[in-house]
Amino acid sequence: MEQQQLQENIQTHIEEGRPYNQWQGDPWLALGTYYQLKVVYGWGAIRSVLATYAQFTEDDRPTSGQAQTDLWIVTFSLHVKQNLANFFQSWGVPLSAEGLASIEHLPESTARMDDLLLGL
Repeated sequence: MEQQQLQENIQTHIEEGRPYNQWQGDPWLALGTYYQLKVVYGWGAIRSVLATYAQFTEDDRPTSGQAQTDLWIVTFSLHVKQNLANFFQSWGVPLSAEGLASIEHLPESTARMDDLLLGL
C-alpha cells in the first residue's frame, strides 16, 4: 500500500469515529498502528514483544478477543515501560478495566495516532 493511501485510510478512520470493527477488518489500517509503534519504539521493542509471545504456552494465550487485545497492549506496555492504553485507544482499540489496571503504574505514553500521522 502506498503511503498516501495509508494516510487516507487513517484519515477516514478518524472521520468515522475510529470504530474498532473497522480497525479489526482492515489489515492495512491495523498495520499503521504497528508502523507507528516501530517509529516511536523501534524494531527492537516489537521483536522483544514477539519473543515474549513465543514463550507463552497454549494455556497462557487467551482465547477471547478482548483478552487477546489486553495481553498485547499490556505486554507491549511492559516492554517499553510506558502505558500505551491511550495510544491504542486513539486508534479505537479498547482496553478492559483489568488491562488498564495492570499498566496504570507505568508513565503514560505521549504517542497518539493523530500526532504521528506526519511520520507516515
